[in-house]
Amino acid sequence: MLVDVVRQIRVTVPDLEKRIKELREASGRSAQALATEAGISTAYWYEIEKGKRQYITEDVLRGIERALDTDFGVKFDG
Repeated sequence: MLVDVVRQIRVTVPDLEKRIKELREASGRSAQALATEAGISTAYWYEIEKGKRQYITEDVLRGIERALDTDFGVKFDG
């Protein structure tokens, strides 16, 4: 039997929701198109933009970065 061990690291990104919204608006692309590209639902995208999400996974963050063609500078030690 194999057992998975999961490590969680929390990193706070100041004003992430504001930065995501500003970049979306500047891109001229819809939240729906960007969310699809990021691999999340449009509703989830808007929840992030409105600060209604307490946390997001690294995979979601990286998907948003790809969709917006940006790097939020989030680095994880180790």
